[in-house]
Amino acid sequence: MTAKEEIIYNYIKEHPGCRHREIREIPLVERIVILDDLTNKGLIRKQLFSDFANREYYDKWYVVE
Repeated sequence: MTAKEEIIYNYIKEHPGCRHREIREIPLVERIVILDDLTNKGLIRKQLFSDFANREYYDKWYVVE
């Protein structure tokens, strides 16, 4: 795992259910690529969250244990 992958992995581990916009240490485009890579490796997973009242749809991130 690269250093930036570790930063994201550890953030999600410490903040289960976080949104990707909360992980500010990595630039947006790079963050999305790393989240996709970690998901493909089976280290993290995302869960779609729908907030109908505010018309928001986003992913919450969790570490796979």
